[in-house]
Amino acid sequence: MTTVPSTAALLADIAPDPGGSDGSLVAVLLLAAGVVAGAVWLIRLERKRRDADPGSGPDTR
Repeated sequence: MTTVPSTAALLADIAPDPGGSDGSLVAVLLLAAGVVAGAVWLIRLERKRRDADPGSGPDTR
């Protein structure tokens, strides 16, 4: 009689170990989140500046 390996054993042969990245994935995700947060902050700052001075900006004619 042959034994069938469990699903976890099959996935262990295919998928990498989640802890094997030494935190580099966490660092990349934190860096990406920081870039996005900075971009959102700059966009909000620019909108606030345009609202404070309605005579400036590229849409003025």
